[in-house]
Amino acid sequence: TMTHGTSENTTSTDYQDSSVTDSITPASSSNTVLILCGVPNYCTKSGSGGAATKTRMKIALYRGTASGTLIQELAVGNNLPASGSPTETGYTMETMATFAIIDSPSTTSAQTYTMCWKAFDNQTAYVNNDYGSDAVSNMVLMEIDGT
Repeated sequence: TMTHGTSENTTSTDYQDSSVTDSITPASSSNTVLILCGVPNYCTKSGSGGAATKTRMKIALYRGTASGTLIQELAVGNNLPASGSPTETGYTMETMATFAIIDSPSTTSAQTYTMCWKAFDNQTAYVNNDYGSDAVSNMVLMEIDGT
């Protein structure tokens, strides 16, 4: 089990590795890995854009790092400002991204799983963050016997 509680942010539109990462070494290449992960996240957008302004980000789980194998990707966000009126210039969104997925790495070598995230244009995306404050993310890896 891995926990991390320090906020991280990015304005990059490319996936960034977070500090939410953990490793497991399968005992058999036929075994699978259950990955449970919860990541509080927060996104802000500056500038005006009316009621259709979207505040959004993407969070993904990778085997390895952001340059590794994509396991699952989540798009989180909203079509309307979560705070403020459509005429204001600042928009925010917060949510809890959760993953519960089984991976089949087909190896007995150590496998590292990393939660990655990215922003959309003109936005700042945060992980390990609860509406602007540090929050705890968790990742649990469990091996499942494949025999």
